Amino acid sequence: MYTILHIENSDFFKKIFEDIFRKKNINYIFVKTVEDAYKVLDSKKINLILTAIEIPKSNINHFLEELNSNIKYAEIPIFVISGKEELDTRKEVFSFGIVDYILKKTSIFDIVKIIESFINEEEFIKSLKKFKIAVLDDSEVELNIIKDIFKDKKIWNVDYYTKGKELISSSEGYDLYLIDLILQDCSGEEVILNLREKNEKSIIITVSSVTNEKTISHILSIGADDYIIKPYVSDIFMARIRSRVRNYLMIKELIEKLSLNSKEM
Repeated sequence: MYTILHIENSDFFKKIFEDIFRKKNINYIFVKTVEDAYKVLDSKKINLILTAIEIPKSNINHFLEELNSNIKYAEIPIFVISGKEELDTRKEVFSFGIVDYILKKTSIFDIVKIIESFINEEEFIKSLKKFKIAVLDDSEVELNIIKDIFKDKKIWNVDYYTKGKELISSSEGYDLYLIDLILQDCSGEEVILNLREKNEKSIIITVSSVTNEKTISHILSIGADDYIIKPYVSDIFMARIRSRVRNYLMIKELIEKLSLNSKEM
C-alpha cells in the first residue's frame, strides 16, 4: 500500500487527511517531530513525505539536506506545506529537490488532488518503465528530443531506429511504438501497417509535423492509436502516452480477468 508520512506540529490536518487518504486506500502516518519521522522512516517503507516548513526543534533546510544526503531517503518525493509566500523562501526550499511547495491557504481537498495527481503520475512512469518501447525517426534531432524526455523520467527501456525497414524486419516485439510519418527509406504508413499486422495489441502512436486532417484520419484508420503533432511540449507528449498506456493496461487487465474466469468455469 502507498504510504504517506506527514510531519506537522498541529493536529488540524490530521483527522481530515486521515479520512480522505483512507478512502483512497492510501496509508497515512502522522508525526509531530523530525525525531519521530526518522523512527518511521527507519521502520517502514515510505513513498511520499508531506512536511510543514516549521518543525519543532528542527530546521526545515537542515532536515531536507539530511534526507538528500542519505541514500535510504534521497529518492523519497517531498512536498512542503507553508504559510510563507516569500519568493526567496520558496527558492531556498526548492533547492533541496522538493517536488512542490504548497501554501497553507490552499484548501485541503486541493492539496489532496495535487498529491493524488503526483501519485498517479508515479504509477504511470512505473508502468512505462516495464514497457518495451521503440522510437522510429530518421532525424537525429527529433530522436534526441524524445531521448531527453525519456531520460528525464528515467525510462531506459527504449530502442531507437532511424530506418523504417530496419524496424519492420526486427524480430523484437514492443509494447509501445512511436513512429514518424515521413521517412527516407519507406513510408510511415507502410511501417504502421506492418507493425499492426504483427503486433495487434501494441500501442502505436504516430509523431509527425503533418497536420492535414485527412492524413491524420487515414493514419488512425490503418492502425495507429494516436497522432501527436510536432513540435510538441514534453508534458503534452507524455500525457498522450499516459492516456494510451492507461487504456492498454485496463484492456490487458480485463482480458486476464476474463481468461481467469473462463478457466474457473
